[in-house]
Amino acid sequence: MQLSDHSLRQIDEAYLDRLGDGALRALSAKLLLDLKEARERLNQTSRNSSLPQPGSPLGETASGGRHDGRGRTPESKRCRGHDSGDRHRRPHG
Repeated sequence: MQLSDHSLRQIDEAYLDRLGDGALRALSAKLLLDLKEARERLNQTSRNSSLPQPGSPLGETASGGRHDGRGRTPESKRCRGHDSGDRHRRPHG
């Protein structure tokens, strides 16, 4: 973040009226960077972020289901990365 919460709260129309053109451009650039960064964070989900969602229990998938530590949900027992319906088969013998 370019501006602290305190600095941002200090900016009002009277403050902007006192700034010269160069200072207004510099402030605009900082505000634009902060806005872009905030939107990137806002648009992050557990699927496009390397960090787990805050408050998500460990072992929970992005869809809210649980997995067994090997990439399988208890419901499907299928391994992650396989085509749907593709199951590990043991040879009959």
